Amino acid sequence: MVRILLLLLVYTSVEAAPVIIPA
Repeated sequence: MVRILLLLLVYTSVEAAPVIIPA
């Protein structure tokens, strides 16, 4: 359960990274 939540958090960070870095 916790591992899935952590994986989702990492996935969200990776998805948001290209948006945050150029800005």
